[in-house]
Amino acid sequence: MASSSNSKDVADNFQLTDDESDDITYKMSVKGSDNDYDNEEDLEAINVDDIVANVNDDNNGVENAYHIAQALLPNLIKNQDMSLKEMKKYIFEKYLCNVSFGHCHRGKGRGIHQIEGSLSEHYGRVWDYGEEIIRSNLGSIVKIVVEESDNGNYFKGFYVCFKAVKDGWKLGCRPVIGLDGCFLKSICKGELLTTIGRDANSQVYLIAWAVYDIENKENWSQFINFLAKDLELSQGAGLTLLSDQHKGLIEVVKDILPQVSHVKEEFKSLMLELKQISKDAYNHLMRRNSSSWCRAFFKKDRTCEAVENGICESFNKMILDARKKPIITLLGSIRLLVMQRMHIMSNMVHQYENDVFPTILDKLKLFSGNYRSWSVIPSNGHVFETRKGTDSFYVDLEKGICSCTFWQLAGIPCVHGVASII
Repeated sequence: MASSSNSKDVADNFQLTDDESDDITYKMSVKGSDNDYDNEEDLEAINVDDIVANVNDDNNGVENAYHIAQALLPNLIKNQDMSLKEMKKYIFEKYLCNVSFGHCHRGKGRGIHQIEGSLSEHYGRVWDYGEEIIRSNLGSIVKIVVEESDNGNYFKGFYVCFKAVKDGWKLGCRPVIGLDGCFLKSICKGELLTTIGRDANSQVYLIAWAVYDIENKENWSQFINFLAKDLELSQGAGLTLLSDQHKGLIEVVKDILPQVSHVKEEFKSLMLELKQISKDAYNHLMRRNSSSWCRAFFKKDRTCEAVENGICESFNKMILDARKKPIITLLGSIRLLVMQRMHIMSNMVHQYENDVFPTILDKLKLFSGNYRSWSVIPSNGHVFETRKGTDSFYVDLEKGICSCTFWQLAGIPCVHGVASII
Protein backbone atom coordinates (compact mmCIF):
# COMPACT_ATOMS: atom_id res chain seq x y z
CA MET A 1 0.00 0.00 0.00
CA ALA A 2 3.01 2.25 -0.25
CA SER A 3 2.92 5.29 -2.52
CA SER A 4 5.76 7.47 -3.67
CA SER A 5 3.46 10.29 -4.77
CA ASN A 6 3.62 13.79 -3.33
CA SER A 7 0.42 13.15 -1.42
CA LYS A 8 2.28 11.48 1.40
CA ASP A 9 1.99 13.28 4.70
CA VAL A 10 4.18 16.26 5.36
CA ALA A 11 6.65 14.42 7.58
CA ASP A 12 7.34 11.93 4.79
CA ASN A 13 7.15 14.36 1.86
CA PHE A 14 9.65 16.93 3.00
CA GLN A 15 13.14 16.79 4.35
CA LEU A 16 15.39 19.57 5.67
CA THR A 17 18.77 20.04 4.01
CA ASP A 18 21.64 22.32 5.04
CA ASP A 19 23.43 24.46 2.48
CA GLU A 20 27.19 24.63 2.87
CA SER A 21 27.45 28.28 3.94
CA ASP A 22 28.05 30.34 7.02
CA ASP A 23 24.36 31.10 7.37
CA ILE A 24 22.11 28.15 8.14
CA THR A 25 19.45 28.01 5.44
CA TYR A 26 16.67 25.43 5.28
CA LYS A 27 15.07 24.49 1.99
CA MET A 28 12.10 22.26 1.33
CA SER A 29 12.69 19.38 -1.02
CA VAL A 30 10.50 16.45 -1.96
CA LYS A 31 12.05 13.04 -1.31
CA GLY A 32 12.78 11.08 -4.44
CA SER A 33 12.05 13.99 -6.77
CA ASP A 34 13.97 17.02 -8.03
CA ASN A 35 11.31 18.72 -10.10
CA ASP A 36 7.98 18.30 -8.33
CA TYR A 37 8.01 21.82 -6.89
CA ASP A 38 9.49 24.19 -9.47
CA ASN A 39 7.71 27.30 -8.20
CA GLU A 40 10.22 29.61 -6.54
CA GLU A 41 7.70 30.58 -3.87
CA ASP A 42 7.28 26.92 -2.88
CA LEU A 43 11.06 26.50 -2.61
CA GLU A 44 11.65 29.79 -0.83
CA ALA A 45 14.52 29.51 1.63
CA ILE A 46 14.17 30.09 5.35
CA ASN A 47 17.10 32.24 6.43
CA VAL A 48 17.45 32.21 10.21
CA ASP A 49 19.46 35.46 10.36
CA ASP A 50 16.78 37.34 8.41
CA ILE A 51 14.10 36.11 10.80
CA VAL A 52 16.13 37.14 13.85
CA ALA A 53 16.68 40.57 12.30
CA ASN A 54 12.95 40.97 11.76
CA VAL A 55 12.27 39.79 15.30
CA ASN A 56 14.58 42.38 16.86
CA ASP A 57 13.48 45.22 14.58
CA ASP A 58 10.46 46.86 16.19
CA ASN A 59 9.64 48.76 13.00
CA ASN A 60 9.66 45.66 10.84
CA GLY A 61 9.08 42.81 13.32
CA VAL A 62 8.05 39.22 12.95
CA GLU A 63 4.44 40.14 13.73
CA ASN A 64 3.15 39.42 10.26
CA ALA A 65 1.98 36.22 8.60
CA TYR A 66 4.94 35.96 6.24
CA HIS A 67 7.70 36.05 8.86
CA ILE A 68 5.78 33.86 11.31
CA ALA A 69 5.25 31.31 8.54
CA GLN A 70 8.97 31.35 7.76
CA ALA A 71 9.86 30.98 11.44
CA LEU A 72 7.47 28.07 11.95
CA LEU A 73 7.99 26.23 8.67
CA PRO A 74 10.48 23.61 9.95
CA ASN A 75 8.11 22.79 12.84
CA LEU A 76 5.01 22.69 10.62
CA ILE A 77 6.74 20.32 8.21
CA LYS A 78 7.12 17.85 11.08
CA ASN A 79 3.81 18.56 12.82
CA GLN A 80 0.92 20.44 11.22
CA ASP A 81 -1.15 19.96 14.37
CA MET A 82 1.09 22.33 16.32
CA SER A 83 -1.22 24.44 18.51
CA LEU A 84 -1.28 28.24 18.52
CA LYS A 85 -0.09 28.19 22.14
CA GLU A 86 2.91 26.04 21.15
CA MET A 87 3.68 28.42 18.26
CA LYS A 88 3.53 31.48 20.48
CA LYS A 89 5.84 29.84 23.03
CA TYR A 90 8.29 28.65 20.35
CA ILE A 91 8.62 32.10 18.76
CA PHE A 92 9.08 33.78 22.14
CA GLU A 93 11.74 31.31 23.31
CA LYS A 94 13.63 31.28 20.00
CA TYR A 95 13.30 34.92 18.90
CA LEU A 96 12.34 36.73 22.15
CA CYS A 97 9.26 38.13 20.46
CA ASN A 98 5.74 38.06 21.90
CA VAL A 99 3.24 37.61 19.04
CA SER A 100 -0.54 37.40 19.22
CA PHE A 101 -2.61 34.26 18.67
CA GLY A 102 -4.15 35.95 15.64
CA HIS A 103 -0.75 36.41 14.02
CA CYS A 104 0.11 32.78 14.82
CA HIS A 105 -3.13 31.61 13.24
CA ARG A 106 -2.50 33.55 10.02
CA GLY A 107 1.14 32.51 9.97
CA LYS A 108 0.21 28.85 10.40
CA GLY A 109 -2.26 29.09 7.54
CA ARG A 110 0.33 30.61 5.25
CA GLY A 111 2.94 28.06 6.25
CA ILE A 112 0.64 25.10 5.62
CA HIS A 113 -0.36 26.61 2.28
CA GLN A 114 3.32 26.86 1.35
CA ILE A 115 3.82 23.20 2.28
CA GLU A 116 0.68 21.69 0.80
CA GLY A 117 0.03 23.98 -2.14
CA SER A 118 -3.20 25.67 -3.17
CA LEU A 119 -6.57 23.94 -3.48
CA SER A 120 -6.48 24.26 -7.26
CA GLU A 121 -3.09 22.52 -7.30
CA HIS A 122 -4.54 19.67 -5.22
CA TYR A 123 -7.48 19.01 -7.53
CA GLY A 124 -5.18 19.36 -10.53
CA ARG A 125 -2.97 16.56 -9.18
CA VAL A 126 -5.76 14.09 -8.39
CA TRP A 127 -5.08 12.23 -11.65
CA ASP A 128 -1.35 11.98 -10.86
CA TYR A 129 -2.18 10.68 -7.40
CA GLY A 130 -4.53 8.04 -8.79
CA GLU A 131 -2.01 6.89 -11.38
CA GLU A 132 0.68 6.60 -8.70
CA ILE A 133 -1.56 4.40 -6.55
CA ILE A 134 -2.23 2.06 -9.48
CA ARG A 135 1.47 1.98 -10.42
CA SER A 136 2.82 1.29 -6.92
CA ASN A 137 -0.05 -0.93 -5.67
CA LEU A 138 -0.80 -3.42 -8.44
CA GLY A 139 -4.39 -4.62 -8.45
CA SER A 140 -5.73 -1.57 -6.60
CA ILE A 141 -8.74 0.24 -8.03
CA VAL A 142 -9.01 4.01 -8.49
CA LYS A 143 -12.01 5.74 -10.06
CA ILE A 144 -12.03 9.48 -10.83
CA VAL A 145 -15.40 10.97 -11.72
CA VAL A 146 -15.59 14.21 -13.70
CA GLU A 147 -18.62 16.28 -14.59
CA GLU A 148 -18.40 17.75 -18.07
CA SER A 149 -20.03 21.04 -18.97
CA ASP A 150 -19.75 23.85 -21.51
CA ASN A 151 -17.64 25.81 -19.05
CA GLY A 152 -15.13 22.99 -18.58
CA ASN A 153 -14.64 19.78 -16.59
CA TYR A 154 -15.32 19.73 -12.87
CA PHE A 155 -14.17 17.26 -10.24
CA LYS A 156 -17.05 15.16 -8.91
CA GLY A 157 -15.58 12.14 -7.12
CA PHE A 158 -12.51 10.06 -6.27
CA TYR A 159 -12.83 6.39 -5.23
CA VAL A 160 -10.02 4.11 -4.08
CA CYS A 161 -9.79 0.50 -2.90
CA PHE A 162 -6.30 -0.89 -2.24
CA LYS A 163 -5.70 -4.50 -3.22
CA ALA A 164 -3.97 -5.38 0.08
CA VAL A 165 -6.95 -4.07 2.05
CA LYS A 166 -9.47 -5.80 -0.21
CA ASP A 167 -7.65 -9.15 0.04
CA GLY A 168 -7.38 -8.80 3.82
CA TRP A 169 -11.13 -8.29 4.15
CA LYS A 170 -11.91 -11.34 2.02
CA LEU A 171 -9.48 -13.60 3.88
CA GLY A 172 -9.82 -12.63 7.52
CA CYS A 173 -12.77 -10.34 8.27
CA ARG A 174 -16.39 -10.92 9.20
CA PRO A 175 -19.01 -10.72 6.41
CA VAL A 176 -20.14 -7.37 7.76
CA ILE A 177 -19.68 -3.88 6.33
CA GLY A 178 -20.76 -0.46 7.55
CA LEU A 179 -21.49 2.41 5.17
CA ASP A 180 -21.17 5.97 6.35
CA GLY A 181 -20.62 9.49 5.11
CA CYS A 182 -19.20 12.57 6.81
CA PHE A 183 -18.68 16.21 5.83
CA LEU A 184 -15.28 17.54 4.88
CA LYS A 185 -14.26 20.69 6.72
CA SER A 186 -11.83 22.26 4.26
CA ILE A 187 -12.62 25.41 2.26
CA CYS A 188 -13.93 23.26 -0.60
CA LYS A 189 -16.72 21.37 1.10
CA GLY A 190 -17.47 17.80 0.13
CA GLU A 191 -18.45 14.40 1.48
CA LEU A 192 -16.26 11.47 2.48
CA LEU A 193 -17.99 8.11 1.92
CA THR A 194 -16.44 5.10 3.66
CA THR A 195 -16.88 1.34 3.90
CA ILE A 196 -15.85 -0.09 7.28
CA GLY A 197 -15.48 -3.79 7.94
CA ARG A 198 -14.95 -5.72 11.16
CA ASP A 199 -11.84 -7.83 11.62
CA ALA A 200 -11.75 -11.11 13.53
CA ASN A 201 -11.51 -9.08 16.75
CA SER A 202 -14.59 -7.00 15.78
CA GLN A 203 -12.48 -3.86 15.36
CA VAL A 204 -12.31 -1.19 12.66
CA TYR A 205 -11.15 -2.36 9.23
CA LEU A 206 -11.38 0.31 6.53
CA ILE A 207 -12.05 -1.26 3.13
CA ALA A 208 -12.66 1.53 0.62
CA TRP A 209 -13.28 5.27 0.64
CA ALA A 210 -14.31 8.03 -1.73
CA VAL A 211 -14.54 11.82 -1.82
CA TYR A 212 -17.59 13.29 -3.57
CA ASP A 213 -18.85 16.82 -4.08
CA ILE A 214 -22.14 16.10 -2.28
CA GLU A 215 -24.02 13.22 -0.66
CA ASN A 216 -26.98 12.12 -2.74
CA LYS A 217 -28.58 8.98 -4.16
CA GLU A 218 -26.57 9.18 -7.40
CA ASN A 219 -23.20 9.29 -5.63
CA TRP A 220 -24.16 6.54 -3.17
CA SER A 221 -25.25 4.39 -6.13
CA GLN A 222 -21.93 4.92 -7.88
CA PHE A 223 -19.93 4.26 -4.72
CA ILE A 224 -21.77 1.01 -3.89
CA ASN A 225 -21.52 -0.16 -7.50
CA PHE A 226 -17.74 0.32 -7.40
CA LEU A 227 -17.62 -1.47 -4.04
CA ALA A 228 -19.80 -4.40 -5.10
CA LYS A 229 -17.58 -5.02 -8.12
CA ASP A 230 -14.27 -4.72 -6.22
CA LEU A 231 -15.34 -6.98 -3.34
CA GLU A 232 -17.26 -9.35 -5.63
CA LEU A 233 -20.38 -9.01 -3.50
CA SER A 234 -22.72 -10.31 -6.21
CA GLN A 235 -26.18 -9.34 -4.92
CA GLY A 236 -25.10 -9.21 -1.28
CA ALA A 237 -25.81 -12.85 -0.38
CA GLY A 238 -24.30 -13.76 2.98
CA LEU A 239 -23.49 -10.13 3.82
CA THR A 240 -24.71 -7.94 6.68
CA LEU A 241 -24.80 -4.19 6.10
CA LEU A 242 -24.89 -1.52 8.79
CA SER A 243 -25.77 2.08 7.99
CA ASP A 244 -27.48 5.22 9.20
CA GLN A 245 -30.35 6.92 7.39
CA HIS A 246 -28.23 8.60 4.69
CA LYS A 247 -29.79 10.28 1.68
CA GLY A 248 -30.93 7.67 -0.84
CA LEU A 249 -28.79 4.92 0.68
CA ILE A 250 -31.56 2.47 1.60
CA GLU A 251 -33.07 2.57 -1.91
CA VAL A 252 -29.65 2.11 -3.53
CA VAL A 253 -28.81 -0.91 -1.38
CA LYS A 254 -32.11 -2.56 -2.28
CA ASP A 255 -31.37 -2.10 -5.98
CA ILE A 256 -27.71 -3.16 -6.03
CA LEU A 257 -27.52 -5.65 -3.14
CA PRO A 258 -31.06 -7.06 -2.83
CA GLN A 259 -29.94 -10.15 -0.89
CA VAL A 260 -28.05 -8.29 1.81
CA SER A 261 -29.28 -8.54 5.42
CA HIS A 262 -30.18 -4.76 6.14
CA VAL A 263 -36.26 -13.32 14.45
CA LYS A 264 -41.41 -13.62 16.05
CA GLU A 265 -44.27 -13.89 18.29
CA GLU A 266 -42.23 -12.45 21.14
CA PHE A 267 -41.41 -9.44 18.95
CA LYS A 268 -45.11 -8.74 18.44
CA SER A 269 -45.92 -8.90 22.13
CA LEU A 270 -43.01 -6.62 23.04
CA MET A 271 -44.06 -4.11 20.39
CA LEU A 272 -47.59 -4.09 21.81
CA GLU A 273 -46.10 -3.31 25.23
CA LEU A 274 -44.12 -0.46 23.66
CA LYS A 275 -47.31 0.84 22.04
CA GLN A 276 -48.90 1.14 25.47
CA ILE A 277 -45.93 3.20 26.66
CA SER A 278 -45.48 5.43 23.60
CA LYS A 279 -47.65 5.27 20.51
CA ASP A 280 -45.32 7.64 18.63
CA ALA A 281 -42.30 5.40 19.27
CA TYR A 282 -44.31 2.37 18.17
CA ASN A 283 -45.40 4.02 14.91
CA HIS A 284 -41.87 5.28 14.25
CA LEU A 285 -40.41 1.77 14.49
CA MET A 286 -43.22 -0.02 12.66
CA ARG A 287 -42.75 2.24 9.63
CA ARG A 288 -39.27 0.73 9.21
CA ASN A 289 -38.24 -2.70 8.04
CA SER A 290 -37.83 -4.73 11.23
CA SER A 291 -35.00 -6.78 9.69
CA SER A 292 -32.83 -3.63 9.67
CA TRP A 293 -32.97 -2.94 13.41
CA CYS A 294 -34.36 -5.94 15.36
CA ARG A 295 -32.13 -8.95 16.11
CA ALA A 296 -35.15 -11.22 16.06
CA PHE A 297 -35.28 -10.79 12.28
CA PHE A 298 -31.55 -10.84 11.54
CA LYS A 299 -30.29 -13.57 9.25
CA LYS A 300 -28.14 -16.18 10.95
CA ASP A 301 -24.52 -17.14 10.30
CA ARG A 302 -23.45 -13.52 9.63
CA THR A 303 -21.31 -13.32 12.83
CA CYS A 304 -22.70 -9.89 13.65
CA GLU A 305 -25.13 -9.09 16.43
CA ALA A 306 -24.68 -5.31 16.19
CA VAL A 307 -27.71 -3.13 15.52
CA GLU A 308 -25.82 0.18 15.39
CA ASN A 309 -23.18 1.70 13.14
CA GLY A 310 -20.91 2.93 15.93
CA ILE A 311 -17.78 1.47 14.36
CA CYS A 312 -18.10 3.96 11.47
CA GLU A 313 -18.52 6.84 13.90
CA SER A 314 -15.32 5.72 15.63
CA PHE A 315 -13.45 5.93 12.34
CA ASN A 316 -14.83 9.42 11.65
CA LYS A 317 -13.30 10.59 14.91
CA MET A 318 -9.97 9.02 13.95
CA ILE A 319 -9.79 11.24 10.85
CA LEU A 320 -11.25 14.40 12.38
CA ASP A 321 -8.14 16.50 11.67
CA ALA A 322 -7.59 14.98 8.22
CA ARG A 323 -11.09 16.08 7.19
CA LYS A 324 -9.91 19.70 7.41
CA LYS A 325 -7.14 19.12 4.86
CA PRO A 326 -7.12 19.59 1.05
CA ILE A 327 -8.09 16.51 -0.92
CA ILE A 328 -4.62 15.07 -1.66
CA THR A 329 -3.50 15.51 1.95
CA LEU A 330 -6.79 13.99 3.14
CA LEU A 331 -6.44 10.92 0.92
CA GLY A 332 -2.79 10.51 1.88
CA SER A 333 -3.63 10.75 5.59
CA ILE A 334 -6.28 8.03 5.31
CA ARG A 335 -3.90 5.79 3.38
CA LEU A 336 -1.21 6.19 6.02
CA LEU A 337 -3.70 5.58 8.83
CA VAL A 338 -4.84 2.32 7.21
CA MET A 339 -1.26 1.23 6.51
CA GLN A 340 -0.12 1.93 10.07
CA ARG A 341 -3.18 0.24 11.56
CA MET A 342 -2.65 -2.91 9.47
CA HIS A 343 0.98 -3.00 10.63
CA ILE A 344 0.01 -2.61 14.30
CA MET A 345 -2.72 -5.25 14.12
CA SER A 346 -0.39 -7.65 12.30
CA ASN A 347 2.18 -7.32 15.07
CA MET A 348 -0.51 -7.89 17.71
CA VAL A 349 -1.64 -11.09 15.99
CA HIS A 350 1.90 -12.49 15.85
CA GLN A 351 2.51 -11.67 19.52
CA TYR A 352 -0.82 -13.03 20.71
CA GLU A 353 -0.55 -16.57 22.06
CA ASN A 354 -4.24 -17.39 22.47
CA ASP A 355 -6.39 -18.85 19.69
CA VAL A 356 -9.29 -16.53 20.62
CA PHE A 357 -8.99 -12.77 20.13
CA PRO A 358 -9.23 -10.36 23.13
CA THR A 359 -12.63 -8.82 22.31
CA ILE A 360 -14.21 -12.25 21.91
CA LEU A 361 -12.60 -13.41 25.16
CA ASP A 362 -14.05 -10.39 26.97
CA LYS A 363 -17.54 -11.35 25.81
CA LEU A 364 -17.03 -14.95 26.84
CA LYS A 365 -15.81 -13.81 30.28
CA LEU A 366 -18.88 -11.63 30.62
CA PHE A 367 -21.14 -14.57 29.85
CA SER A 368 -19.13 -16.86 32.10
CA GLY A 369 -19.77 -14.53 35.01
CA ASN A 370 -23.53 -15.13 34.69
CA TYR A 371 -23.68 -18.76 33.65
CA ARG A 372 -24.09 -20.09 37.21
CA SER A 373 -27.58 -18.61 37.40
CA TRP A 374 -28.70 -21.03 34.67
CA SER A 375 -29.46 -24.65 35.40
CA VAL A 376 -28.48 -27.11 32.67
CA ILE A 377 -30.50 -30.23 31.88
CA PRO A 378 -28.80 -32.80 29.57
CA SER A 379 -30.97 -34.23 26.82
CA ASN A 380 -28.98 -36.33 24.37
CA GLY A 381 -25.21 -36.15 24.23
CA HIS A 382 -24.50 -32.67 22.86
CA VAL A 383 -28.07 -31.35 23.31
CA PHE A 384 -29.07 -29.45 26.48
CA GLU A 385 -31.86 -27.32 27.88
CA THR A 386 -30.94 -24.34 30.06
CA ARG A 387 -33.41 -22.90 32.56
CA LYS A 388 -33.74 -19.86 34.82
CA GLY A 389 -37.11 -19.17 36.35
CA THR A 390 -39.72 -19.38 33.62
CA ASP A 391 -37.17 -18.96 30.79
CA SER A 392 -35.75 -21.95 28.96
CA PHE A 393 -33.54 -22.33 25.88
CA TYR A 394 -32.49 -25.22 23.66
CA VAL A 395 -28.71 -25.61 23.08
CA ASP A 396 -26.94 -27.88 20.57
CA LEU A 397 -23.18 -27.78 21.14
CA GLU A 398 -22.31 -29.79 18.04
CA LYS A 399 -24.21 -27.47 15.70
CA GLY A 400 -23.28 -24.35 17.70
CA ILE A 401 -26.83 -23.09 18.05
CA CYS A 402 -29.13 -21.81 20.79
CA SER A 403 -32.82 -21.03 20.57
CA CYS A 404 -32.07 -17.49 21.81
CA THR A 405 -30.32 -17.08 18.37
CA PHE A 406 -27.44 -14.99 19.79
CA TRP A 407 -24.89 -17.78 19.18
CA GLN A 408 -25.92 -17.96 15.51
CA LEU A 409 -25.85 -14.17 15.14
CA ALA A 410 -22.57 -13.40 16.90
CA GLY A 411 -20.66 -16.56 16.04
CA ILE A 412 -19.65 -17.03 19.71
CA PRO A 413 -21.43 -18.96 22.48
CA CYS A 414 -24.14 -17.12 24.40
CA VAL A 415 -24.56 -17.44 28.17
CA HIS A 416 -26.71 -20.55 27.66
CA GLY A 417 -24.02 -22.12 25.49
CA VAL A 418 -21.32 -21.28 28.05
CA ALA A 419 -23.43 -22.83 30.82
CA SER A 420 -23.90 -25.99 28.76
CA ILE A 421 -20.18 -26.23 27.91
CA ILE A 422 -18.97 -25.72 31.45
